[in-house]
Amino acid sequence: MFSRQIRKSSDPVGFCLKLILLWLASAQGSISDTHFGLMEKVFNRKTSRREIRVLIKYLQQSPVESLFSACEFLRGALSPEGKRHLMHIIISVSTAYQEPTPSGQHILWFLADLLDIFPGDFEPLYEKAAGSLPSDPGNPGSSVWWQHREAGTGAGGQNAMVSPGSMTPEAARSVLGVGSGATRSEIREAYRRLVSIHHPDLFADLGPDSVKAANAVMYRINEAYEVLLK
Repeated sequence: MFSRQIRKSSDPVGFCLKLILLWLASAQGSISDTHFGLMEKVFNRKTSRREIRVLIKYLQQSPVESLFSACEFLRGALSPEGKRHLMHIIISVSTAYQEPTPSGQHILWFLADLLDIFPGDFEPLYEKAAGSLPSDPGNPGSSVWWQHREAGTGAGGQNAMVSPGSMTPEAARSVLGVGSGATRSEIREAYRRLVSIHHPDLFADLGPDSVKAANAVMYRINEAYEVLLK
């Protein structure tokens, strides 16, 4: 059972975080080499490939049970503030490396509910982590929503994975939350604000793997800053 694997891990919070990030990727489609490379980049390359393969096996065999076991452990192990910090990391990583879509936001809403984060708390948390409010995700009870999702368009469109090291100026502006006409001063101000929100030291209480995930978000922010100030 996955709960046994959690207890065996030296960093159970980080182990659950990895499963959730992989579950987010697999829920949007199959886990690609790009997803695999991103997970290796976020976490330690030496240990991640073996551990990621173990997590993928659980996701393939019992995805719902694994996710619920991870969230049940996190609910008991973390304080309310710790759960908000973890959700901040999940939103930050998923929006820094993937184009946010309504279907992806449905999944984030679902995860927030599993972590006992109320809807009224989720929107400001999402805005702080992603730099914008979540859009209306549409109604997955509608057949049209699922038709759009299968086609990769509209409300149910799938997330487009953005490979590390391939950032365009448009993507960089999106990461920093600035417009096309932003001055260098405005870019620096946006960068400093994001550093104050996403700095890895803020998540040290969640364990080393959570800090690594926060570092990956900071890498993306630094990359965007460098692209725009060239």
